[in-house]
Amino acid sequence: MTYQLDQRIYDLVTGKRIALVGPGRGLMNTRYGAAIGEYDVVCRVNEVFPWEYEEDYGNRTDIIFHSFGGNTINTLTLALERNPFIAQQVKAFILPQLSGGHTDDNRLSSAAEVNRDPQRYGRRGQVPIHHCGDDYWQECAEEIGSTPNTGYMAILLLLKYDITELLICGMDFYADGIEHATAHYPAYMGWGGDNYKAQFPNNPHDQANQLRHFTEVVLPKHGHKIVLQGAVLSSRGADREDATIWQPSPGSLQTPDRSLLEIVHGRRVAMVGPAPYLSGTGSGKIIDDYDVVIRINQVGAFGEEDDYGSRTDVLFHADGRPAIRAIAKARRKHKKYCDQIRYVLSIGRDTDRSLWHELGRKVGWSPNTGIAAICMLMEYYYPAELFVTGFSFYQEGQRVDDRHSKSYQADAERAAHKDETVCAQSGRANQEPQRQWLKRMTDKFSDILRVDGRLASILGEHMPASITTTAPKKYAAYRAYYGEDFIRQSIEAIRPYVDDVFVFWSDRAFADVTGARWDGEWVTFPKPIDRLPEIVLEMAHDDDKIHLIYDHWGMPDGQWSHLINDRILPDYERPSSIICMETDMVVGPDAEQAMCPSEWTTSGPLVSMGEVTFWKTTRHCVTRENPRPGPVIYDMTRIDGDVPDTDKSSWTKGEPLVFMDATAYNMGFCVSPEIMLIKHLTAIAFSSAIEDSAPNVDWYRDTWQSWDYDTNNTDLEIARGYEHFLPRAELYAGGVPAVLTEDA
Repeated sequence: MTYQLDQRIYDLVTGKRIALVGPGRGLMNTRYGAAIGEYDVVCRVNEVFPWEYEEDYGNRTDIIFHSFGGNTINTLTLALERNPFIAQQVKAFILPQLSGGHTDDNRLSSAAEVNRDPQRYGRRGQVPIHHCGDDYWQECAEEIGSTPNTGYMAILLLLKYDITELLICGMDFYADGIEHATAHYPAYMGWGGDNYKAQFPNNPHDQANQLRHFTEVVLPKHGHKIVLQGAVLSSRGADREDATIWQPSPGSLQTPDRSLLEIVHGRRVAMVGPAPYLSGTGSGKIIDDYDVVIRINQVGAFGEEDDYGSRTDVLFHADGRPAIRAIAKARRKHKKYCDQIRYVLSIGRDTDRSLWHELGRKVGWSPNTGIAAICMLMEYYYPAELFVTGFSFYQEGQRVDDRHSKSYQADAERAAHKDETVCAQSGRANQEPQRQWLKRMTDKFSDILRVDGRLASILGEHMPASITTTAPKKYAAYRAYYGEDFIRQSIEAIRPYVDDVFVFWSDRAFADVTGARWDGEWVTFPKPIDRLPEIVLEMAHDDDKIHLIYDHWGMPDGQWSHLINDRILPDYERPSSIICMETDMVVGPDAEQAMCPSEWTTSGPLVSMGEVTFWKTTRHCVTRENPRPGPVIYDMTRIDGDVPDTDKSSWTKGEPLVFMDATAYNMGFCVSPEIMLIKHLTAIAFSSAIEDSAPNVDWYRDTWQSWDYDTNNTDLEIARGYEHFLPRAELYAGGVPAVLTEDA
């Protein structure tokens, strides 16, 4: 059949054990959720998550097979919007139906809604959406003898990939009838509490033809890799020996505590242990700057706030008498401080014992309270960042002073054992498996889980012993209306020097102009103006630190301060520096130095890189008599709060222009003739509205298009009355960035 494998889905499922979980009632009261969670990839059909039925249907969703038609798109977006914790788990959506549905609705257009505004669903980027293809769907329908439903198409599609196992559960070909109350379990109808789906009739397609096809075609060919829940076929009298029957033992499944989830999920979290090495580091301010501060077996670092922080939002403690007594003592002495603690969890008392065994299995040893807390947060609560500090695995020594901070020892219970030289939990046999586990976690979650410098050296990270373990974040940001010619090269050039790249694009020109008159005819500007969004999405597929975000500001003045203050700073970690780029700017290798404000010779908060402005190709360049800012870099450590208002460029209004000895390459005059004409026409259309210099109407044809080095090479500036600002183009003899050598 003419099905084209999708590379994104291929990467997700190849070589994996896949669980396809349907919305049938056959899983209810089975407590099979934990067994489902053991599969590498969990797929669901026309639903997001089995709310309140996780014990039976699992607590993870990696891929959603969805029809995106009629009423279901409303329930899908509602479920995603109300539950960003779940929405962030989803790795792909698959549409296994006709792109136009069975009516006139456009299912591909509906599917695009889930990526229209990712932040609405708590995501920072877009999720792949794969369509099976209309030709393939038609071929399946013809072979089956009737139109297949979404769940059955999910089976056929997954078997097209080289998976090792496919579990099919929660599906029984409507053995108990087609009414919602008998065909579907309650969470499927509820969609987050509205019982929305139950308002509409069910469309089960022709189950007899699908069941026949499954037993006579699919099982004989793929039965060796299919595992069936016992109820899938037996209720329809179609038991087969082709497939393995799945009958796992019921298990207990840990589900996130809603109160703690609301505090931690999506937040920057600092987890502070009681190791003594933080004493004298002045790390308290760094700790307090986090959204949430978690402490281990200690209410507060009283008397050591400068080093360990001055607040506690969440307390994890062991359910032992010393811990309980210490908490009671702190409560008596520091009642006001204790009242601001938002959540207290005793790992031994407040959690299911099976969770403790599960954590021990993951870590490889019965974990200390702190390691158990880290494991719980990373497995179930998904913080945006978890910074771990004050953990030493007792490698500072065995005496109490070597193991714990002074404030941790301060209560009488611990001080009584000050001379203790043997501590059962501090032995190497106990600590080494936990140290190795945390090392693996820092590798696995390197973009989320961070540790301080001392802990990094203990883990063997070979990092400097300072409170910060990773260099402060550095960002590159673009504003984009056009840019297909050089956006790829521009991002490739800056990417090695920054942690994240943000491309803010709009399909509307400044002042919302929609077209301009050219050669006596009205030219309407296309939306989008070129392939820039498509190119950036392709790059983002391979690099999740590249973000394409729609944002229309309307005017160049204040646009950059808006993008930084309103779109970056509220949703991402505050960086040490931000470089503001246009889509036709390409940096050179000295951008690495430019991105380090400590290398600047100015004490101000921003500088501009110098520019080489190429003309038509990289063989010629022009020099402005009135230099303009190139890529502008903000030192965010020198700015308290928001970036001040910016002018039409990314420069702060009223600040003197400061250039540093670093070079960027401006390719704005080297774009294709089609894009250059659009640039010219948009400038004609909006120059008056944005209070910019009016362009020479004939510049595109008489200057740029007809340019000749010998005969037409003077007064090249586009602005009318300022043509002399670009006197002429000269031969360029300097170096060119590698990303431009083949394309410009």
